[in-house]
Amino acid sequence: MTRTATSPYTFTATQQPASLYFPKLWFDNNGYLTQFSAMDSATGLDIDPERSAAYYNNSTSVDGVTYYVSSMGIATPSVYHLSMTVVSDTPDKGGGSVHGDSGIACAGQGSNPSGMSGACQADFSSGTTVTLYQTPDSDSTWATWTAAGCGTNQSCQVVMSSDRNLTVTFPYSPMAKVNSSGYRCDSLAEAYAAAGPIDTIYGRAVTFAEDFTLGGNKTVTLLGGRDAWYLPLDAWTTLQGKLSILSGALVVERLAIK
Repeated sequence: MTRTATSPYTFTATQQPASLYFPKLWFDNNGYLTQFSAMDSATGLDIDPERSAAYYNNSTSVDGVTYYVSSMGIATPSVYHLSMTVVSDTPDKGGGSVHGDSGIACAGQGSNPSGMSGACQADFSSGTTVTLYQTPDSDSTWATWTAAGCGTNQSCQVVMSSDRNLTVTFPYSPMAKVNSSGYRCDSLAEAYAAAGPIDTIYGRAVTFAEDFTLGGNKTVTLLGGRDAWYLPLDAWTTLQGKLSILSGALVVERLAIK
């Protein structure tokens, strides 16, 4: 082909073969193909952007788009991009990490993606099955994947048939939980206020910086040293403040007062 014009750049064929060929190609100043003419004597294909619309309205030539899709197909990228968004469902609290194939090792803290760090994206060949694994931090439980079929599984497989942006959201586990109602909060005093007349409060193995006063004439069992699922650990819950019992009763397990 020979360049026959600039702005836009135009290239014109110097020969006319019997099979499919492109008589003229148009490119913009950035080098992107913007238009083309095409001819194929065997099928009657005849496309020329420089002709008027009236020509095509009265033409019985082969439809260019249909011919292209049928005969040449659609180009499939050989590489697709996977990007991760790893966050918590609560601002400034909770989070976790995801690791997997091709060096993915992405951590996130809090609900803002700005809290992410590590290798959170990678490229994969088309059709590759990527296996990913999640690890919640000590303040969170199993995350939810946005990939279909993964739910809250500890691992997730993603087939790279297109570019993918996968979000992994870790639920924050509050510091205390009331057994009777399932109410959860970050304060022993608030948990006590929500407890029933006879109830149990689970305290995670963290430090509560508050004064804790019991004055509701309730019988409460406080079970400390719990993990993010409120299951027992070989650990203690710490109350950094005063414990006062004005009425009712309190039974404690693994509670340290400082």
